[in-house]
Amino acid sequence: MKNILRLVRRGGFFFTMFCLFINSNSLHAQWVQTNRPTEVNVLSLAVSGTEVFAGTKSGVYFSNDGGASWGLIGNQTGLYYTNVNTLAVNGTNLFAGTEGGVFVSASIAGSWSSESNWTWAGSGLTTDSVKALVFNGPNLFAGTWGGGVFLSTNNGTSWTAVNSGLSNMYVSTLTVMGSNLFAGTWGGGVFLSTNNGTNWTTDNLGLGNMNVSCLVVKGASLLAGTGGGIFLSNNTGISWASVNSDLNVISFTVSGSNIYAGTANSGVFLSTDSGATWSGVNSGLTNLCVDALLASGQNIFAGTIGGGAFISSNSNTNWVSTGIMTPVVKTLSASDMYLFAGTIGGGIFRSADNGTGWTAVNSGLMTPSGEANSVTAIAIKGSNVFAGTLQGIFLSTNNGAGWKMLDAGGWFQIGVQSLALSGNNLFIGSNNAGMYRSTDNGTNWIAVNSGLPSNATIYSLAVSINEAGDTTIYAGTQFSGVFLSTNNGTTWNAINNGLPSDPIYALAVSGTYLFVGTWNYGAFRSTNNGASWSSVNNGLTSLNVKTLAVNGSNVFAGTIGLGGVFLSTNYGQSWTVVNSGLPSSVNVQTLVTNDTYLFMGLATPGSLSKSQNESCTLSGIANSGVWRRRLSEMNTAVKDGVKNVPLIFALQQNYPNPFNPATTISFTLPSRSYVLLKVFDLIGREITTIFSEEMSAGTYSKRWNADNMSSGIYFYRLQAGTFTETKKLILLK
Repeated sequence: MKNILRLVRRGGFFFTMFCLFINSNSLHAQWVQTNRPTEVNVLSLAVSGTEVFAGTKSGVYFSNDGGASWGLIGNQTGLYYTNVNTLAVNGTNLFAGTEGGVFVSASIAGSWSSESNWTWAGSGLTTDSVKALVFNGPNLFAGTWGGGVFLSTNNGTSWTAVNSGLSNMYVSTLTVMGSNLFAGTWGGGVFLSTNNGTNWTTDNLGLGNMNVSCLVVKGASLLAGTGGGIFLSNNTGISWASVNSDLNVISFTVSGSNIYAGTANSGVFLSTDSGATWSGVNSGLTNLCVDALLASGQNIFAGTIGGGAFISSNSNTNWVSTGIMTPVVKTLSASDMYLFAGTIGGGIFRSADNGTGWTAVNSGLMTPSGEANSVTAIAIKGSNVFAGTLQGIFLSTNNGAGWKMLDAGGWFQIGVQSLALSGNNLFIGSNNAGMYRSTDNGTNWIAVNSGLPSNATIYSLAVSINEAGDTTIYAGTQFSGVFLSTNNGTTWNAINNGLPSDPIYALAVSGTYLFVGTWNYGAFRSTNNGASWSSVNNGLTSLNVKTLAVNGSNVFAGTIGLGGVFLSTNYGQSWTVVNSGLPSSVNVQTLVTNDTYLFMGLATPGSLSKSQNESCTLSGIANSGVWRRRLSEMNTAVKDGVKNVPLIFALQQNYPNPFNPATTISFTLPSRSYVLLKVFDLIGREITTIFSEEMSAGTYSKRWNADNMSSGIYFYRLQAGTFTETKKLILLK
């Protein structure tokens, strides 16, 4: 029975086949990093020694080389709310205020890296939206949106509200002047506490705008940035004087005698006379919405909304863009035209040139608060692209140019873990809510959970179709193993004999073989449709298998930790590492291919320099994003380092078959030949010529897209020299 792989992993949709070629230069083959999807929204900045931190909509980045390169702290581990409004550092602890409370990350050997994990530290906070964090001695204060001010005396382990006298609970900024604590509010002006928040007072005399976005201390002076300009107080906020009435100021920083003000739409302004006068300093600043400013040594950092981070020397007024901040790429999917990358906190990026350039395509793909979504799964059907997010599912009917949320009675708020397409059926594997199915492109949905555990989390989905058209759906769960349905999800049966109870992150089908990738236990294989399983880990140096991809007998496994990417050419009996060009420690999130490349979504330390011939060397700290390797370099006929040229001409059965709308045809050549590959209809009329060219000996794959053809039986014929062979393929729409 011939099976067809449609989806193999959590957050990844794979419908294109690996095209594998013999290449005489395969000994020099290696992975290279594409130009990366880029985080462009910098909400907060902080510094500890020479290490600079940037809070963004996709997590917290760090740089220890003056902003030349950036890496994600902890690669998001534990930071499950990535909209980082504010940052604060105290000794070995870094705190992040988010829309989901406060998180803390401890340094490792005095610094932070991708290995530094995050822990939620919000116990006692009655409001999740944290806009400001500040230390006053050992006391940590949090300003929240709607909950006022909270105090922690134990590094965030617990919090207590300190709001006596604070008549406005919408706190946008906090700052400290000696023993005085100031809170800027939205609509209530500035409040002062002289006893660590036990009591608050306010005067606001002369403060002409009560919407205070930011506060900063310069000597004995306090400055307030508002929507109506800048106000200055020299008596701890008792009275105020306007020093600018034109600017909408949303950020401040002080460096020596200089005060910098970031605005919502006019860039950065500088005062060298304690705020009496201001002048624009925007040369080189290509984005004028400056949400965060930071002085670090001789450098000034500016975090913008939409333009990323910039840096300027304190001795001049020119800005240059800092190094790239790359969100974690959680899922990849490829169509004939585009490569799509779904990221954590950064939405979706699209490339039309195999990753050389990326464009954010997030119009309509937003959270209720207006932020770019975290995308966990992507599925493609023609020009329809489905995006599964932590807050529901979205549909684009124009290849990502615009999105709309698919709202079916409120269930859309369920977090999506996986997606799969089978004919007209679209399946969602959810977070703690089981399985859903739609037969009308997401307009209507029904739960299909009979036989599944209650409130199941479905990490992975796979669909196989045999040549008779019978469909089988597989679902990998968090703690309950694998389930099978032969009736489009109406009922499910557990198939777990021999499997561990750990999460099933990946599923794949190859011929009559079924594979799963697990956490801690590696890969397992079933030869009887899941009736029993056996471990297949010979050669796998990492047993945390996050993603699987298949081409015939060739299986690729992406792992977390000291593993990388592995290849098996014998249905999992043994594995060979294929990591040339990758860092030594990689976290592979997803794998997908088009006709030319194998693409990988990666979260790992390190940065990359590429020469024109695509060789690469590692330095620095920022190797997240998308990597690629030419399929022509992936010589699956290599055994013990010796290349085996095919001995005979052969035409393989197309894969998948039946298919919709594209399929892959593979063949082998034992000698250099002129190759002609054509498709005919049922009565023998020629439909198209897929390929016509002279080729060297080797193994090849060619893809046929039948998007404009009607359902039916077709034949494909290979002519190579005197060799001719014809096989049948079935198009089912």
